[in-house]
Amino acid sequence: MERLTKVMGCSDGTKIYDISNELFKANYSRETKIRILLEKLADFEDLEELIGISLEELTKIFCQHVPDDCKHPHKAIVLTDDDVDEWNACKEARKKQVPQKPDYEGDGFDFDGNIVYDTWICPNCQKRYEVDYEEYAHCPECGQAINWEKAR
Repeated sequence: MERLTKVMGCSDGTKIYDISNELFKANYSRETKIRILLEKLADFEDLEELIGISLEELTKIFCQHVPDDCKHPHKAIVLTDDDVDEWNACKEARKKQVPQKPDYEGDGFDFDGNIVYDTWICPNCQKRYEVDYEEYAHCPECGQAINWEKAR
């Protein structure tokens, strides 16, 4: 947004606001300048109502999250809770792409005394599947990639 005022400080601490034609880049009457300034003020008030907090408070929030040594603060962004949730979901999905070895359960022994494994268990969601009938590349329940190399 184009700046329409210039703030000048006085020795007693008061401020003077200049609304010269140089700032407006046109030769407007005082009444026209005041109308334009009021329209801009209304835009700011509308924006505050839309975001639910004052622009002064929003400025403080941004300043807290932009490092002092940031070379391009206009490129800084603030993440919403939804953004963080989406990021966490992406991280979880990425973890599931790394194949994990399943756990096994057995409830009996063969004639040589070895345990007979009849159930494999997803290492992520703990869902149980039949060893001889259900060998998936990914767990049907949660999508975890399964590593079958030397699993048994």
